[in-house]
Amino acid sequence: MSQESPDQLDALFARYREACPDVDASANFMPNIWARIDAQRGWMWHLRIYARRMAVAAAAACMLLVGIRAGSAWQTESLLSQSYVDVLRDSAATEDYAYVPVMDQGERFE
Repeated sequence: MSQESPDQLDALFARYREACPDVDASANFMPNIWARIDAQRGWMWHLRIYARRMAVAAAAACMLLVGIRAGSAWQTESLLSQSYVDVLRDSAATEDYAYVPVMDQGERFE
């Protein structure tokens, strides 16, 4: 190896040190970095985060309502204590029947 290699390497390291200043090693280093990152983020980033949180909240609310509905619909005590006729009577009472007039074959509905 020639003697010029270490000198060239030292010159390269010296140029690197000039180009890249030393980092601030104080206690505020990370907060300052995050402040610079947050300053570059726009309103669209904040909107995206808000939308994600709202979607998670809506999914949690849906799951909660489904759980409440499923828990209240499953009543084994009332199903076991009623007879078959009682269950049919109660289910028919809650159905909506539309009024449909009975017409003769020759009549036309207008």
